[in-house]
Amino acid sequence: MPDSFADYRVDRLFLLVGSNPLPNFVAGKLLVNPNGAITLLHTKETEKIAEKLEKKLKEIKIPTTLKEMDDTDPSSIIKVVQEALIGNEKLESIGLNYTGGTKTMAVHTYRTIKDWATNKRINSLSFSYLDARNLNMVFDPKALDGIEQSKVLSTRNVFNLTLQELIDLHGWRIKENPITQPILLNVAQSIAKVCEFNYREWKSWISDALNRKCKYRGRLLDMADLDAVSIDLPTHRNLVPFVTALQNELQTRNTSFVLGDAARQLNFSASAVAGKESEEFFYWLDGKWLESFTLQALRDCQSRISQSNPSYQLKDIRMNFKPETDTGTNSLDDFELDVVAMQGYQLFAISCSTSKGGGQDPGGRAILKRKLFEIITRARQLGGDAARVALVCYSDSPQNIEDTAYSLMPGLGRIKVFSARDIPQLSQKLEQWIK
Repeated sequence: MPDSFADYRVDRLFLLVGSNPLPNFVAGKLLVNPNGAITLLHTKETEKIAEKLEKKLKEIKIPTTLKEMDDTDPSSIIKVVQEALIGNEKLESIGLNYTGGTKTMAVHTYRTIKDWATNKRINSLSFSYLDARNLNMVFDPKALDGIEQSKVLSTRNVFNLTLQELIDLHGWRIKENPITQPILLNVAQSIAKVCEFNYREWKSWISDALNRKCKYRGRLLDMADLDAVSIDLPTHRNLVPFVTALQNELQTRNTSFVLGDAARQLNFSASAVAGKESEEFFYWLDGKWLESFTLQALRDCQSRISQSNPSYQLKDIRMNFKPETDTGTNSLDDFELDVVAMQGYQLFAISCSTSKGGGQDPGGRAILKRKLFEIITRARQLGGDAARVALVCYSDSPQNIEDTAYSLMPGLGRIKVFSARDIPQLSQKLEQWIK
């Protein structure tokens, strides 16, 4: 494959450190010559991010130094940049990628480097930024005459980043091993089939047979009592596909099951904390089955994408992805991504909810909005502005949910809400979204 970035690499690259290290890591990977080096310009607030970024850049054999500045004081920015430029007079090329940092940092760093290069008669000067939402590196025109156009190079799939490497870049760790295979796939697919035309009947069984027996005053029973709960399978003829699928997994034709016994027989001990198998099975029936269904849809989608364009294949397809800080502190409490995948360095994050909203589910609309806002926030925290976000749900008004998100969170990248009518062809819909 031709190296489209070869003519844009420099001997010394300056990077402005912001709140997310990923854009600078991408720039560092793509814009430095083999024997080049990087200077990270950071503030006191972004010092730890800069240190983690320095560590990862050095791991890929790029010499890196740190320079701290006060981004509220232009004279501090100019002074720090001038000091960082000392000793670079003999280099053939200098570059600044101004994706990160603050506007003040970008303006005064840009001016200082440009003036310095003019005085030193260094002609090979490159200024660029990463357009994360469109996966493009944009290079400023050499001549500021309004005639010469910016150069735009795609960064999509120019290199691969694993989920573990993305976590390492933040200095975090994976709290629990994410799940790579769907749980009770046949049962999950049978529920999806049932809900296609009989959503109300399914939700009625969940409410009447499951929640009513497993909860008291809105709270789940304690483990001993929950373990012993006997659940009657639905008798409605439209729910027969689910009944048959679950009976096949349990290898019985009984019309009821004890929650704890069934959970252990179905191997929920593999994905649950010891002693909480019945709780895990309850939540799976109550809605987490959709995560398994979505995981498989994404796996099927991966197969088709890799056949049509191997360079665009998805990797690290996972479910229940839970990172935490390397110190084990609670700054990432409740950070869980239902279904994730990587393509190149881009994170795809999907949230799942069986809520519908509207007349049949009056509280569901608020739940869906909350789920979408949460996945947007968490995905951007991990994958930056390049992250792609989707919500898989049973809403009848997905466009309304998307519009609300755009109105309340200006500057969002592309988001997608998959609704009830998308779920029967979810794998194909995901493929269209990803491409």
